[in-house]
Amino acid sequence: MFDTARSMPLSQLIEVAYYVRLALERRFRPEDLERTPIMAGLASEPGPEDQRLARDWIAEIQSREARTVDQINAERLEAYLGEISDLVARRVQTEMKPDPVRGRQLLEELRRKVPVPAF
Repeated sequence: MFDTARSMPLSQLIEVAYYVRLALERRFRPEDLERTPIMAGLASEPGPEDQRLARDWIAEIQSREARTVDQINAERLEAYLGEISDLVARRVQTEMKPDPVRGRQLLEELRRKVPVPAF
């Protein structure tokens, strides 16, 4: 499920997943999301492509369930939200490896720039 997620950059995956989550929580169907963008006017509003992908994912869920989002029970929607969350978590784990050397460098830079108050 959500095959397009494999080929999109991680930042886009996170954006689309978040938007889908908001839409599912409100039980928005793809056409609802098109008519009433959830984050309209906000700086963090997804771009047109991310909105289209979110609508596609919701349509995929509806197709899989053979009913509209507003007809799917809360337990099933939670399962989809979990699946999307797991998808994002797996990508984050594989693509965002910690860099201890860089972490120590940043910590030292922070210590130089921010004075520690004496008690």
